[in-house]
Amino acid sequence: GKVMGLANHTSLISKDGNEYQIADSAAPILDVKGELRGVILVFHDVTDNYAIQEALRKSHERLAAFNSVLPDLSFIFDEKGTYIEIHGADDSLLTSERAVLLGRLIHDVLPQKQADRMLAVIQKTLATNVNQVFEYTLELPTGMKTFEARVAVMESYSNTAEGEVVWVARDIS
Repeated sequence: GKVMGLANHTSLISKDGNEYQIADSAAPILDVKGELRGVILVFHDVTDNYAIQEALRKSHERLAAFNSVLPDLSFIFDEKGTYIEIHGADDSLLTSERAVLLGRLIHDVLPQKQADRMLAVIQKTLATNVNQVFEYTLELPTGMKTFEARVAVMESYSNTAEGEVVWVARDIS
Protein backbone atom coordinates (compact mmCIF):
# COMPACT_ATOMS: atom_id res chain seq x y z
CA GLY A 1 0.00 0.00 0.00
CA LYS A 2 3.00 2.37 -0.17
CA VAL A 3 5.06 3.96 -2.94
CA MET A 4 8.28 1.97 -3.22
CA GLY A 5 11.51 2.17 -5.15
CA LEU A 6 13.63 -0.75 -6.26
CA ALA A 7 17.24 -1.12 -5.15
CA ASN A 8 19.83 1.34 -6.42
CA HIS A 9 21.79 0.35 -9.52
CA THR A 10 18.91 -1.60 -11.01
CA SER A 11 19.17 -2.45 -14.67
CA LEU A 12 16.84 -3.80 -17.34
CA ILE A 13 17.96 -5.85 -20.30
CA SER A 14 15.97 -5.24 -23.46
CA LYS A 15 14.90 -7.95 -25.91
CA ASP A 16 17.80 -6.98 -28.17
CA GLY A 17 20.27 -7.52 -25.29
CA ASN A 18 21.03 -3.87 -24.48
CA GLU A 19 21.36 -3.13 -20.77
CA TYR A 20 19.82 0.04 -19.35
CA GLN A 21 20.40 1.52 -15.90
CA ILE A 22 17.06 2.59 -14.48
CA ALA A 23 15.54 4.62 -11.70
CA ASP A 24 12.16 3.31 -10.74
CA SER A 25 9.20 3.47 -8.43
CA ALA A 26 6.08 1.46 -7.81
CA ALA A 27 2.83 2.86 -6.47
CA PRO A 28 -0.39 1.14 -5.48
CA ILE A 29 -3.60 1.52 -7.47
CA LEU A 30 -6.48 1.74 -5.01
CA ASP A 31 -10.20 1.65 -5.68
CA VAL A 32 -12.71 4.07 -4.14
CA LYS A 33 -12.89 1.87 -1.02
CA GLY A 34 -9.12 2.06 -0.62
CA GLU A 35 -8.59 -1.57 -1.59
CA LEU A 36 -5.51 -2.52 -3.60
CA ARG A 37 -6.38 -3.23 -7.23
CA GLY A 38 -2.96 -3.18 -8.81
CA VAL A 39 0.40 -1.52 -9.04
CA ILE A 40 1.87 0.99 -11.44
CA LEU A 41 5.58 0.70 -12.19
CA VAL A 42 7.52 3.67 -13.57
CA PHE A 43 10.97 3.19 -15.06
CA HIS A 44 13.28 6.02 -16.04
CA ASP A 45 16.38 5.38 -18.16
CA VAL A 46 19.38 6.82 -16.27
CA THR A 47 22.08 5.07 -18.32
CA ASP A 48 23.49 8.38 -19.56
CA ASN A 49 23.45 9.79 -16.01
CA TYR A 50 25.46 6.80 -14.77
CA ALA A 51 27.99 7.30 -17.56
CA ILE A 52 28.33 10.99 -16.65
CA GLN A 53 28.75 10.13 -12.96
CA GLU A 54 31.45 7.60 -13.80
CA ALA A 55 33.27 10.14 -15.96
CA LEU A 56 33.08 12.68 -13.13
CA ARG A 57 34.39 10.11 -10.64
CA LYS A 58 37.37 9.34 -12.88
CA SER A 59 38.03 13.05 -13.43
CA HIS A 60 37.88 13.65 -9.68
CA GLU A 61 40.38 10.83 -9.06
CA ARG A 62 42.76 12.31 -11.65
CA LEU A 63 42.53 15.78 -10.12
CA ALA A 64 42.98 14.36 -6.61
CA ALA A 65 46.15 12.57 -7.74
CA PHE A 66 47.42 15.75 -9.39
CA ASN A 67 46.63 17.86 -6.31
CA SER A 68 48.37 15.40 -4.00
CA VAL A 69 51.77 16.10 -5.60
CA LEU A 70 51.58 19.88 -5.86
CA PRO A 71 54.36 21.57 -3.89
CA ASP A 72 52.14 24.58 -3.11
CA LEU A 73 49.11 24.62 -0.86
CA SER A 74 45.72 25.40 -2.29
CA PHE A 75 42.64 26.18 -0.28
CA ILE A 76 38.99 26.76 -1.01
CA PHE A 77 37.52 29.35 1.38
CA ASP A 78 33.94 30.56 1.56
CA GLU A 79 33.01 34.23 2.07
CA LYS A 80 33.26 33.82 5.87
CA GLY A 81 36.78 32.39 5.73
CA THR A 82 35.78 28.76 6.30
CA TYR A 83 38.30 26.15 5.18
CA ILE A 84 36.25 24.17 2.61
CA GLU A 85 39.05 22.18 0.92
CA ILE A 86 42.83 21.88 1.28
CA HIS A 87 45.06 20.44 -1.45
CA GLY A 88 48.72 20.13 -2.28
CA ALA A 89 51.88 20.22 -0.12
CA ASP A 90 52.27 18.21 3.02
CA ASP A 91 50.90 19.29 6.41
CA SER A 92 54.24 20.84 7.46
CA LEU A 93 53.11 24.08 5.75
CA LEU A 94 49.83 24.18 7.70
CA THR A 95 49.09 25.60 11.14
CA SER A 96 47.32 22.31 12.01
CA GLU A 97 46.47 19.01 10.34
CA ARG A 98 44.02 19.24 7.44
CA ALA A 99 41.32 17.37 9.35
CA VAL A 100 41.52 19.96 12.13
CA LEU A 101 41.23 22.91 9.74
CA LEU A 102 38.43 21.72 7.48
CA GLY A 103 35.11 23.31 8.35
CA ARG A 104 36.71 25.86 10.69
CA LEU A 105 37.02 29.62 10.22
CA ILE A 106 40.41 31.23 9.71
CA HIS A 107 39.61 33.30 12.83
CA ASP A 108 39.46 30.05 14.81
CA VAL A 109 43.00 28.98 13.88
CA LEU A 110 45.04 32.10 13.10
CA PRO A 111 45.97 35.17 15.13
CA GLN A 112 43.31 37.91 14.92
CA LYS A 113 45.40 40.35 12.87
CA GLN A 114 46.44 37.70 10.34
CA ALA A 115 42.90 36.30 10.08
CA ASP A 116 41.44 39.79 9.57
CA ARG A 117 43.92 40.47 6.77
CA MET A 118 43.20 37.18 5.03
CA LEU A 119 39.43 37.59 5.34
CA ALA A 120 39.72 41.09 3.86
CA VAL A 121 41.53 39.62 0.83
CA ILE A 122 38.83 36.93 0.45
CA GLN A 123 36.05 39.52 0.62
CA LYS A 124 37.81 41.94 -1.74
CA THR A 125 38.33 39.13 -4.25
CA LEU A 126 34.65 38.20 -4.09
CA ALA A 127 33.46 41.84 -4.25
CA THR A 128 35.62 42.85 -7.21
CA ASN A 129 36.07 39.51 -9.02
CA VAL A 130 39.71 40.58 -9.47
CA ASN A 131 42.54 38.17 -8.64
CA GLN A 132 44.62 39.23 -5.63
CA VAL A 133 48.33 38.64 -5.02
CA PHE A 134 50.02 39.41 -1.69
CA GLU A 135 52.58 38.16 0.81
CA TYR A 136 52.04 37.09 4.40
CA THR A 137 53.96 35.39 7.18
CA LEU A 138 52.68 32.66 9.50
CA GLU A 139 54.08 31.03 12.60
CA LEU A 140 53.92 27.29 11.93
CA PRO A 141 54.99 24.35 14.11
CA THR A 142 58.10 24.18 11.89
CA GLY A 143 58.87 27.92 12.35
CA MET A 144 58.08 31.19 10.58
CA LYS A 145 57.20 30.89 6.90
CA THR A 146 56.50 33.57 4.32
CA PHE A 147 53.97 32.85 1.59
CA GLU A 148 52.90 34.46 -1.63
CA ALA A 149 49.14 34.10 -2.00
CA ARG A 150 47.19 34.18 -5.24
CA VAL A 151 43.45 34.40 -4.73
CA ALA A 152 40.67 34.11 -7.32
CA VAL A 153 36.90 33.72 -7.32
CA MET A 154 35.72 30.15 -7.74
CA GLU A 155 32.24 29.01 -8.65
CA SER A 156 30.55 27.73 -5.51
CA TYR A 157 29.10 24.22 -5.39
CA SER A 158 27.26 24.99 -2.18
CA ASN A 159 23.69 26.24 -2.27
CA THR A 160 24.29 28.21 0.92
CA ALA A 161 27.61 29.87 0.12
CA GLU A 162 27.54 33.39 -1.30
CA GLY A 163 30.88 32.77 -2.94
CA GLU A 164 34.12 30.88 -2.69
CA VAL A 165 37.70 31.62 -3.55
CA VAL A 166 40.65 29.45 -4.46
CA TRP A 167 43.75 30.49 -2.51
CA VAL A 168 47.15 29.20 -3.66
CA ALA A 169 49.95 29.70 -1.14
CA ARG A 170 53.55 29.35 -2.27
CA ASP A 171 56.28 29.09 0.37
CA ILE A 172 58.76 31.87 -0.51
CA SER A 173 60.65 31.79 2.80
